[in-house]
Amino acid sequence: MAIDRELSRRGFDGNHGSRRQFQFRGKTWRIYEAQRLVNVERSWRVLLYDPAARTFKQLGVRTPRGSLSLANPTVSVLPSPSLLGEALVATLFVFLPGSGAAENGELVYPNRL
Repeated sequence: MAIDRELSRRGFDGNHGSRRQFQFRGKTWRIYEAQRLVNVERSWRVLLYDPAARTFKQLGVRTPRGSLSLANPTVSVLPSPSLLGEALVATLFVFLPGSGAAENGELVYPNRL
């Protein structure tokens, strides 16, 4: 598949998975997970793909304790909990190898738009 070849070309030689598509501000996006190294949990990263431009961008997700190993991404646009518009909500899984102290497990990032 062309996407897998492109991820490998970008240095993600491990496993590729969890492809999710979403709409944001009238545009279609996809979010991917990919490993730098085969079967090395701490090497999972998350990338954003623009199908119209056929470009990838590795997302620089930052956690308070510096977790790096992120996978199983989803993104949704939902009503904001404060009822003041919408929120972009991303969920990820933080693997124990590559996680900051006590940060492994599910991660939810809500961002009011």
